[in-house]
This record gives sequence, structure tokens and C-alpha cells, in this order.
Amino acid sequence: MICKEVNYKLAIDEWSALIDGGTLSSEKTKTAKMHLAGLKAEKNMAYYLKARFAGTPELLVFNNLKFEHLDRTAQIDHLVLSRWSAYFIETKSVSAKININANLQWSRTYRKGKYDNFESPLEQSRRHEPCLFDLLESRLPDFMGKIVGMQKTFCNTIDVQHLIAVSVGATIQGKGQKDVSDHLRPLDQIPQLIADNHQAVRSSLLGSAIAEMRDAKTRKHDPAFSKKELDACRRLLLDVDISQSPLEFVHEFIESLPERPADKSSQSQIPNTKSQIGDPKSVAPRCPKCDSEMVLRTAKRGDRKGKQFYGCSRYPKCREMINVD
Repeated sequence: MICKEVNYKLAIDEWSALIDGGTLSSEKTKTAKMHLAGLKAEKNMAYYLKARFAGTPELLVFNNLKFEHLDRTAQIDHLVLSRWSAYFIETKSVSAKININANLQWSRTYRKGKYDNFESPLEQSRRHEPCLFDLLESRLPDFMGKIVGMQKTFCNTIDVQHLIAVSVGATIQGKGQKDVSDHLRPLDQIPQLIADNHQAVRSSLLGSAIAEMRDAKTRKHDPAFSKKELDACRRLLLDVDISQSPLEFVHEFIESLPERPADKSSQSQIPNTKSQIGDPKSVAPRCPKCDSEMVLRTAKRGDRKGKQFYGCSRYPKCREMINVD
């Protein structure tokens, strides 16, 4: 059951247009490409989860979930929650190599001889676990009610899996690989792993190791939530969610970009209306909206793919365009 869907496509289109515009510095371009790749990975993971669990009411899927509790903040790429188990999923978009050294430090190779260190997504995911369960335990009356003998903690009552979803085709290497191999999976394999694990926890003797026993003869165990409680938990998590949409994030990035001053020194020598444009190779016009210089570009997507247009040099601050027919 998909509890929270996210529109990734609009933000992906915005990041792509921003990068194609050619107005960013090399450092900002690198940052934008990193965000774009990460968003594509999250979109793919959300697609695979929806394809597998959209019709499964006992497994709740939350995408892009963020909440605060006391002085802590948890931002979870994807969370799958059931009455018996919780699956925290962090996505990493790496099309080449991930290296995990003996000290479990992570890095990615993006060019020959070049690499970037980044925070361990496994440790990042593990920090989300106590934040989530502490939040739920602090709000027990909100969704479980005052039940005599009610379980007061989720510790040892719910099976937890931390999964790192990497791009299909990514290569994992390094001395620390074996220590994290149980958590690493290609994006497309994550749903089946969750389905198999959920079934094992729900129906096999594995459950006896993670939950209190009610009936020693049948070896069945109590789930962490009843069906009613799980639904109340769903409502609570949606209520406390404070995440930005991916589109809001890219707009925030755009707003943080420095202004580019308009060059008005040659305004009198350059046409500024569409009717004055003839040969695409002629002098570029001024932007009709902000009077900045315009740049001749070629559309890379959409109905006008392959056709030329003038775009404002202040893009993305100014998105004025003039088609060249």
C-alpha cells in the first residue's frame, strides 16, 4: 500500500533544464548533477516499490519521509512498515564503483583517478531507527490507546532491516564490502528481498527471536501492531511529515544562486524583439523581460527537440525564451 507518493518527474525535468542551460559554475553543475542522479535513483526505487506493494495493504510504503523528534531529525528515502517489520531504504546513485575500505568508509569513483568520499548510508539509516521508534513510543496513546499490558517499547518486538539500494550495474569493492554485503542490493532486487523477509518474519520460527511469545505450543508471536494500530501509525507518520517536495528543493537551489548582472553596454546595437531576429547566427537579442543578453541554444527535449532558440543568460533566474523559426 503506497501511503505517500512523490512527484519526482517535475524536479528531474527542472534539474535537467538547469544543467542543460549552461549557466552554472563548474562547482554548481557538479552539485546539480549529483542531486539529479540521486533523485532519479529515488524515483526508480519508488517505482519498484509501487509495482510490488501497491496492492499489498499489510505493507505500508512511505517515500521521502522527514520528521523531527526532540533534537533529532530523520530524513528517510523510503520506509516500508508492517505489523511485524520495518525496512529503512537509502538510495545511492552510483553507475561506476563504490569503494568501502577496511574502516567502513565509503567513496565513489566518478572518473579515472578521481573519487569522492561520502557518509556511510548504512550508518545514516541506522540513526533513523531510534528516532522513528522513540517518536512512536512518545505518541503511543495517539495511535494505540490505553491498553492494559500494552507493549511499551518497540525494542525486540519488531524486525528491522536497513537496506542500501544502489544503481543497477554499480560495482561494490573494497575490504569492507563483506561487512555490509547483507545490506547492499541493486534497486530492482529490494522489493523481493522485503517480500521474502516479511513472509519469513511473519510465519516462521524467526519470529520467536524478535517478539514475545504468547502461545509456546503453536510458536506464534504477537506483532508489534494490530491492524488498527498500524493504520493509526500510518496517519501519525503522515501527520508529522515535514519533508520538502523534490520540486521545492530544486527551486530553493535556484533561489540560492548568485545574480548575474545584466550587460547593457551594447544595448543600442542589438535587436530586442522577436521580429528583429533573422539569421540565427546574427547578433543575439536582448531579453524582452530583464534586458540581459540572450544565448543561442538548441532544445534537447520536448516538441522542439533539435530546434534553436534564444534563452536568457540569467537562466534560471529568468526563463524568457525566443524561438528561432
